[in-house]
Amino acid sequence: RMLEGAAPYTEFYTQRLPGIYATYGAALALFGHASSSIRLALLLTNMATAALVYFVSRRLYSPYAGAVSAASFGLLSLGANGQGLFANSEHFVVFWAMSSLCVLICLWNGERAWPLFAAGLLAGIGITIKQHGVFFAAAGGIYIAVEFARNDPFDARAARTAAAAFVA
Repeated sequence: RMLEGAAPYTEFYTQRLPGIYATYGAALALFGHASSSIRLALLLTNMATAALVYFVSRRLYSPYAGAVSAASFGLLSLGANGQGLFANSEHFVVFWAMSSLCVLICLWNGERAWPLFAAGLLAGIGITIKQHGVFFAAAGGIYIAVEFARNDPFDARAARTAAAAFVA
């Protein structure tokens, strides 16, 4: 309905957040109006998420840990127990959450504010898909707080600026 110009919550009613409809709409617009388009979007999203899992795990641990983490994610997320055959909103939330964490862990060096803003924006997109994304955003906030808490001496002004950039 959104691709036809209908506005959610005014011209049609739903309990879902608008991000999932934008995701499905983008898949249909890119790959055609068929159920296979949504499945293709799911496959591409899971592949991209597995790559993000690799980069985050490699940065935190080692290239071997990154490969094992990405392979494990791929197998578990596409399996029947992870409802991998169905393009549920959780799959798309995890993509945005991992994008946010990847920016935080791989690009933020503790000084620049743009990675914090970008990470917050990516986490916010995840929240618009499903409300559970708020927990991933909180994980990003906790990561930032821990990074500042490890600094000696603690710079409260820099911590407030970082928090503001992430929340903005």
